Amino acid sequence: MLFIEFNFDWYYRADGWPPENDRAFVQRRVAEVPLHYETLLTLLRFGLTKGLPISPSEVCDLLTTLITRAAVIYHDLDLQYPLYLGFPAEPEQLVLQLFETAVYSHPESTVFPADYKPPRMALRDSLLRVWLQLFILGVHMPATFGLYCWSHFPLFRMAVEMAITNAFHYPPRGAEELLGKEAAAVQAERTIILTYEGYLAGGQEINEGNSLLLPKLITLDPYGFPRIPSPILLEELKAKCSNQGCRLSQLLYQSRSPDFLLITIEKQRLGLKTVAPMPWLVELVESYENSFSYLPVQCLCEFLFGQISEEMLLSMAAGAPSHAEASSKTERTRKKDKRRKLLRLIAYLQVVIQSSAPNEGQPNELLKYIIHQLSSGQLATRTLAYKALYLIVSFRQEDLNALLAGNTTTMTTTEEAGGGLPLLLSAQPEANWLQTKLPGLLKTPLQIQTVCNSMIDALDFETDPVLICEYLDFIASRVAIPDEKLVRNTSALLIKRPKIVSYILSSSSASASSELRDKFLDSGLRIFYLYLDSVRRINFNGRRPEEWRWVQFASAPETLLPLHPHILQGVILLLSAVERRQRNANATSLFWLLFGEDERTGWPRAFADAEQRQPVPLLDEPLTRRLLTASSAEVLHLVIEQLRPGQLVGYLDYYGLSVNAVTRILQSLDRLSAAEIRQLRALPFDRPKKLAALRLYWSQGVVQGVKFARNLLNYKGDWEGPVKVSELF
Repeated sequence: MLFIEFNFDWYYRADGWPPENDRAFVQRRVAEVPLHYETLLTLLRFGLTKGLPISPSEVCDLLTTLITRAAVIYHDLDLQYPLYLGFPAEPEQLVLQLFETAVYSHPESTVFPADYKPPRMALRDSLLRVWLQLFILGVHMPATFGLYCWSHFPLFRMAVEMAITNAFHYPPRGAEELLGKEAAAVQAERTIILTYEGYLAGGQEINEGNSLLLPKLITLDPYGFPRIPSPILLEELKAKCSNQGCRLSQLLYQSRSPDFLLITIEKQRLGLKTVAPMPWLVELVESYENSFSYLPVQCLCEFLFGQISEEMLLSMAAGAPSHAEASSKTERTRKKDKRRKLLRLIAYLQVVIQSSAPNEGQPNELLKYIIHQLSSGQLATRTLAYKALYLIVSFRQEDLNALLAGNTTTMTTTEEAGGGLPLLLSAQPEANWLQTKLPGLLKTPLQIQTVCNSMIDALDFETDPVLICEYLDFIASRVAIPDEKLVRNTSALLIKRPKIVSYILSSSSASASSELRDKFLDSGLRIFYLYLDSVRRINFNGRRPEEWRWVQFASAPETLLPLHPHILQGVILLLSAVERRQRNANATSLFWLLFGEDERTGWPRAFADAEQRQPVPLLDEPLTRRLLTASSAEVLHLVIEQLRPGQLVGYLDYYGLSVNAVTRILQSLDRLSAAEIRQLRALPFDRPKKLAALRLYWSQGVVQGVKFARNLLNYKGDWEGPVKVSELF
């Protein structure tokens, strides 16, 4: 027997049993019970079987009552048992049957034209109740029922987002295009229903004024775009999601499979394209101030990012003259309270990030999430992730305890001074904090590798030269054998981002920023050497991708190594910035590996295949131009040796050539054979322009090129030493 009435007086009035003192107890025992899957199937069988004295819409009402009553039990926290029992892992058949209870069925005696197919329509009120049933079941069984509905029904996804953000209005924020779709659907639907009702009325003229079905029916298309929910459904959802109702929002917050909360945060963050704190997320986290553990760490991180962003904006605004006047006492109290909550969150995250057991292997989700944001495509997100990690790692526990214990002197002082939450937020992070403080959180090699991989990904997006050098330094000091991904990312940084690399390498030895250059060179040289050293110890027998090259190093001419062209180009680019007097152990080893014992006669060669050994160029045109400004004499020699005589002539008037590069080019041109000179004479090039460039070089002290000028540029003069610029033209 099913007790479905919420007002139990209806059951008592017949015989007065049970006695009044026992009624509350009996009511709980017979009504507040879980809902069994078989009960739903039995009722659905009754409602969908023709000939039984109960209609599908009546069964729909009954199912809504039972499903809602079971959900209300969750309000009583003393009950610790499942509320829905025996439901299958694949709920598709049940879902389809629930929708069938909302289908409008026309009289069987209705005759339609042969070429007319009746539309599949649903009763609006019944369909509303079905959606409510699906939502409650999906929230209580997220891993099965919820995942299925989330994957198939856009309206279910919209309802979940409404419940999580506590914004029960249509359309959701950022989905205003739904209004246009709804208007078009209503117009088409009106025509379909009027035509349908006209056939049901036996050919009578049906219009919007006399239609009975127009306000009652709606197209049954649960897989289509989310139609506008009725105000009744929105009110029902809002009531069921509240803590005074069925606490459905709370269940959604705590679901981890799937993680509806995290999915909603990512969707809204992508739509906002900003790192400003989301109001609903702020309210949510602040409401869980004493129980952060109920929320996913990703949610807490997003809240932390938003609060750091807000604090940084406050710190910048604090310097404005109107700031002190605009900040009322109430406003300052509110800010102080928010900062106290932020401090409590930082303290909690410190506990989470330090509580990872050494034998777990992987870093905990908190560290993985923050580290992953370092490779975000948005600069603001990368900055906040870096700042958040620094705060969690660097904030001293005693300072947090003092502030949380009520010692707000520091907080008040920094606020009045314009520093925001601790000065730690507005100050620059300590130098080398990644090297000194972050390793304390990494307890296993796998954790270190995970963090390094995230920093490797960050090299593709980061634009701050200081952070690039810090990441490379951390990676180089922690990775024993670099993998191909790390080496290719490092090469891509050198090849595709020349302005950043030029800024880092242009730091003079007398400059305070020379430490940046040294850190970059040391890290890159170590990564490249360890990789190439590991590659040359491996015996390669398999096939390699077509774009790869077989490289012969001067130190081991009998061995061919498979390398991606960008890797070798990255190595050469980095070595081009290293002068002989600046070489460390890694640089010396790398030079020896590529150039052998005699760096002036030996250089690496590249081949398209290992059998035929068809030579291919080591360097492309853009890279050659960059390397002609190299500081390394060995790399410069390598570049010039790769160029044909015609190419050497073409570079004579190239802007930015160093005196060393010009000297070596002219030396090569002076040594041309008679046959090569004849070939060059046939080439079309601006001889007066080349001669003018030569005379300019001679004015700068270059003594080479006279022989070349006489042979090819019609130069008739004698060498008389350097000339003044004013005498050139």
